[in-house]
Amino acid sequence: MSRALLVLALTGCKDSSPPVTPTDTAPYTSSETGLADDTSEPDPDDTGEPPDDGIVELRLFPDGLVVHPGATFSVRVVGQDAEEAWTDLDLTVSSDDETVVTVVDGVATAIAAGEVALRVSHEELEAEAQISVRDDGAIDVIVVSAVDGSPLQGAKVKLSDDDEAEYTSPEGKVRLPVSDGGPLAVTAYTDAYVPATIYGTVAREVVVPLRPDEVASEATVVGSVSLDGVESGGAGDLIVGIAIPALVHGPALIDPNALTGPARELEVFGVEATVPGNLYLRDIAEDYVATQEPGPARMWTLAGALPISELTAGLEGSGDALGLVGDHVEDMSWGWGEAAWVDAGESADVDLSPAEALDEVVTVEVPELSLGFSGDESPLVLVGELLSDGAVVPTGLGLGLDTVTVHETGGGFGVARVATAMAQVGGLGEGGATCVSSAPLTDERAELPPWLDVPEVDSFSPTSKAFALVSDDESSLVRVTIEAGDGGLRDLYVFGGAVEGVLPDPGFSFGYGQTRWTLVGLAPTHGTFEHRVASGELSLEVAARDAWSSCRVFRAF
Repeated sequence: MSRALLVLALTGCKDSSPPVTPTDTAPYTSSETGLADDTSEPDPDDTGEPPDDGIVELRLFPDGLVVHPGATFSVRVVGQDAEEAWTDLDLTVSSDDETVVTVVDGVATAIAAGEVALRVSHEELEAEAQISVRDDGAIDVIVVSAVDGSPLQGAKVKLSDDDEAEYTSPEGKVRLPVSDGGPLAVTAYTDAYVPATIYGTVAREVVVPLRPDEVASEATVVGSVSLDGVESGGAGDLIVGIAIPALVHGPALIDPNALTGPARELEVFGVEATVPGNLYLRDIAEDYVATQEPGPARMWTLAGALPISELTAGLEGSGDALGLVGDHVEDMSWGWGEAAWVDAGESADVDLSPAEALDEVVTVEVPELSLGFSGDESPLVLVGELLSDGAVVPTGLGLGLDTVTVHETGGGFGVARVATAMAQVGGLGEGGATCVSSAPLTDERAELPPWLDVPEVDSFSPTSKAFALVSDDESSLVRVTIEAGDGGLRDLYVFGGAVEGVLPDPGFSFGYGQTRWTLVGLAPTHGTFEHRVASGELSLEVAARDAWSSCRVFRAF
């Protein structure tokens, strides 16, 4: 009994990083979601109509980038339609002064000092990005807190192990000399924060966000559950439910292993069982205890009568157990509740009453699994409501690949509806890599973008600190967190694709022996790596606002 009940908690998830308040919560979709455009014919006499492809706004990235002569960087054009969905556009970008910057096949090259506007047009729409090329032999670095963006005074910054670290001003700024316009590794560190290195940037104005060097304290949510609205089932059935916090940072940062609730011992029909505290059972334990990040306490719940015999027999793993839930999802009841903000170390009460039937049906097209999967994994598919602050409250679930039928409540309380699929290498509950693919739900249908390839650590030498990483080229941002054997932490921010380098010396021993690597790749719907380096949007919680594909993997070396 206890193994199967524990597995049911894997539908809950959270990211343990410090929260960052989002500043832009509009729903986006990636360029490859495949969502159908409006096929209605435009009125040729109405000049106010958008182009045939529905694009109503055009944007060009990176904008405001500062570089030195010799720098090369990618440019990206995206269009937004009337549904606020973003799409990559294959358009020609031109420079208004090719003696300063040239652009060929989407790659810009800085030639000489000066100011230039890069421009692109589509039908009657236009967009431009301002690029500054300077020849002053210096890079300006601003070091900020990843929690609230405040400047960090006295942080140390250097470009190589041979350099003496320079200290940031009260505004968090420091200027360092550079020799050319080539890519740099910018390292920043200070007491009580995790050292961070930005790899391969050509930007000469850089913002480095540092995370607090401590595990963020969790908040606790508790509550009782009224099961009056749940069908009791027949003889041999047991009503089982799970209470799960909303997805705080939206769908992109789902981590199914991060939240199962504190363990508790229950006696189930004379059998001692260890189950997560956020799982509840009729007439045995009709309350729950869950943990979440500090913030709004929002809980959703799913409860139904499951055959005891199916729970206790023939379950080879979590995939079987989740398959069992999927088999009975039409007979389950859903509910949700919320309370005020709960601080770290504090507790909030949210009572739940699962009573709404999952009597609505939506269709989610789930793509084939990507490189790194064995091919027989079955993704968990969630449909939910996107709230104004970027959180998602799931309202239904399904399981599978290709065309998946999801039973849900219909929602209607958020600013938009989204569909999310989550797959783990080896199967749900097996750990390893977790990949997520999401898209807006429109007209009871969503087509999810392709999964990202699973990122990998190709090699790492504990003695020389040389490393080689590879991730999906579509990941315009990858954060690598390394935990050394002595407990020391390092953050690396790299672009997608193959990256090789040597871990910089952060000014103190990083330890030897085995290291634990956590790689998180994001494919935001707009922006570029250099755009995020220059704007400070490297924090995963910020970048995840507009990322609909992601992949996370843990490795030990």
